[in-house]
Amino acid sequence: MSDEFIEIATKEINEEISELDKLLSTCQNDANIFSSADKFQKHTHKIRGLAPMMGKEELGNFSAILDSVLKKMMIMKVGCYYQYIQLKPYMGIGLMI
Repeated sequence: MSDEFIEIATKEINEEISELDKLLSTCQNDANIFSSADKFQKHTHKIRGLAPMMGKEELGNFSAILDSVLKKMMIMKVGCYYQYIQLKPYMGIGLMI
């Protein structure tokens, strides 16, 4: 890749890492991280794509692993919400008896 591409991609990756740092600093517990998985994943996905093109395979591999974990967390979040919606009508029945 050209030096210009490397310079631009390095700047973008540094911005993504900075945004990840800001996002992580807003998380106070595991629930915050879980609920922000989609926001984290947007940043790791971009790093995952750019890093290998810059010759930073280890960073790309690490980002790919994070990206995969975060996608699974997003699926779990949707699944948990769906299960909650399905069970909500039955919640509290014991209290009415």
